[in-house]
Order: sequence, then C-alpha cells, then structure tokens
Amino acid sequence: MMTDVKPTGEAHGLYGLGTSYLEGLGYGHNGAHTGYLTVTGYDKENNVAIVLSSSVLDFDDIYGEMQFIYGIGRSAKQILGY
Repeated sequence: MMTDVKPTGEAHGLYGLGTSYLEGLGYGHNGAHTGYLTVTGYDKENNVAIVLSSSVLDFDDIYGEMQFIYGIGRSAKQILGY
C-alpha cells in the first residue's frame, strides 16, 4: 500500500494517493466522464471543503472545462469569505 508520495519533478509530480493540489482549492480529486465532471478540494489553512459537479459543455476542450470549474470553486470560496 502506498503511504508516501515523493516529488518526481514531472508534470504529474503533485499527484499521489488519489489526490492532487489545486491552486486556490487545496488538495482534492477531479474526474470526468462523458456528460459531466466533478472536483473536490480541501483547503487545510481555512478548514473548508468544496465539491463541484457540472455538465460538460465541450468535451473536446475538457481541460478548458476543468479550468472553468476550478475558477467557479475559487470564486465561491472568495464570495463565502475564504
């Protein structure tokens, strides 16, 4: 069982134990299947978690869609005072 993550210096080097660090959202996990995408994040500094789920509007630009939903999460935290 993997219990430790060591930096690799590669593009996926922030991923381990099923989580990644998302700037402004904290540690969490994301995923997408045809028709929808989800993002979860936990910001340890503020002790706040966020869960987002969305229909995919343009699956050909899934990375753009993920950046869009990340932005919604960051904005939601700011509106709520985090």
